[in-house]
Amino acid sequence: MKSYRTDPSRWQRFVSGVSMFAVACLTALSFSGCGDSSSSDSSVPPPVTVAAPGAPTALTVTGGENLATLQWSPPAASATAGLPDSYEIYGSTTATTAATIVAPANLVKTIPVVSGQAVYSHTALGLAGDNTYNFVVTAKNTGGETPSTVASAQVTKPIPPPGAPTALTVTGGENVATLQWSPPAASATAGLPVTYEIYRSTTATTTTTLVDAANFVASIPAVTTQTTPYSYTDIGLPGANTTYYYVVAAKNAGGETPSSVASDSVTGPLVAKTYGNNFSAALIFADDIGITNLALDPLKSWTVSDVTLIDYNTGLRPLPAEVTAMLGLTVPWTTLPYLPVASKMDPLYYEQKSINTWQGEWAKGAATPQDVIAKWGDNLVSATLSAGSKIRIEMVLSKTLTTPMTVYPMKLLSGSGITELQGTTGIATTTTTAFVFATNARLTLQKLDAGGVPGAAIVDQALFDLAVPDGLNKLSGEIPVSGNFTYGFVWDPVTSGSSAGQYRVTFKLDPTSAFGTGNPANNTFMKTATNGVRVSDTEVYIDIDVK
Repeated sequence: MKSYRTDPSRWQRFVSGVSMFAVACLTALSFSGCGDSSSSDSSVPPPVTVAAPGAPTALTVTGGENLATLQWSPPAASATAGLPDSYEIYGSTTATTAATIVAPANLVKTIPVVSGQAVYSHTALGLAGDNTYNFVVTAKNTGGETPSTVASAQVTKPIPPPGAPTALTVTGGENVATLQWSPPAASATAGLPVTYEIYRSTTATTTTTLVDAANFVASIPAVTTQTTPYSYTDIGLPGANTTYYYVVAAKNAGGETPSSVASDSVTGPLVAKTYGNNFSAALIFADDIGITNLALDPLKSWTVSDVTLIDYNTGLRPLPAEVTAMLGLTVPWTTLPYLPVASKMDPLYYEQKSINTWQGEWAKGAATPQDVIAKWGDNLVSATLSAGSKIRIEMVLSKTLTTPMTVYPMKLLSGSGITELQGTTGIATTTTTAFVFATNARLTLQKLDAGGVPGAAIVDQALFDLAVPDGLNKLSGEIPVSGNFTYGFVWDPVTSGSSAGQYRVTFKLDPTSAFGTGNPANNTFMKTATNGVRVSDTEVYIDIDVK
């Protein structure tokens, strides 16, 4: 038989006249062996054998609410093992070995292999809670399936939200509202509350609108065994017969369930009573008289823990209304600092406001002379002062301590000026510098002529002068939002009839306290002035330029 490879037209004619068996032979371009059943075709390759892959490594399982999260790595590199095509995930609550877990009935998921991927993960959802799940991941190809070791995790049930607090009542008072409520009714299906979240509004009046982060007031810990009512006093509210609406929600990891709405009218001035700033630094009362101009109680002392030792004559936090509110809680907060709610701006700090309370260490200083450093407020040195604006004047007296005193660190959380908000971590530390308060302080203000000579006094005022009303142009001992102590005076050039020019501000320590309780003699001596001019142990001044 001849070959017709070289003539396509003769090839086609020949093919048209042969059987399909012959065509099959012709397509090989050789007639040798066609029709010979005893011949073998040596051109067919032998079957290829694929090696099974290695085992997946580093399998871990983490349980959660009705789910488990698996993580594993590919098999270790091997010259003899094959590459996996997929990973098969098997899980069981009864089988505990790889041999028994790897069964079709236990197959959970097939995960395709991704070239170059170093770590794989899968979350198995919809698992029955309160069970331990055992998992195996196998690496699979056409050559076989190789299992990892077994990894297990406990899968939990979802925590059901608590029931709603019951019997919520609100009683309004002067700039305060007192809430009382009972725990949720016993239930076999509801969870236990961990906290009670309090929400308040003067405009939102339904549960749906009240339970909002903007209306949040406080979080009160729940006591598992308590069946008696809880109470909370919301203090510092603007009054004027304003109606306040409240909701208390029981909360746990499963959710938050609100009570019904309760409300009442709050009386008192439109501007809420203030309860004092949190004093966080160290302070020495040079005359044993507090900033309230009342003698310090000889039986009281600074305390870091016992509220019964608080001397309210120090004028420091907490004040009586706050302690009353604290002790009115179901679990009395008898230790300081009392810091129930972290700041929304910085959860590591607690905002300086009611009813968060802490108090830097204070001491009585009348027994020994107090040698101090005098420092004017920085704004008198660095800021531009205007005759058309109010001018803040501050004087700070401080001393170096041989024995450290306890203080709390403060941090500016937001704002500035009247919107400034500071807070503390509530973690006590120590300092070797203390502020000093003397009751015989006096401030004078004089305009300088062209030659720099002071004229008549525009201001000449001693501390605690009852003839001068609180407010502008009043010398006072103050605890600013920074938690320190300062002598403060807000001068309004407009109301005092003053114009632009140079002025001398003088801080003096009178021989006796003109208006202090008992008119004590001077016990404080300014040995250094860090800015301005020191005239003597009892007088310093600074000249300021008012535009």
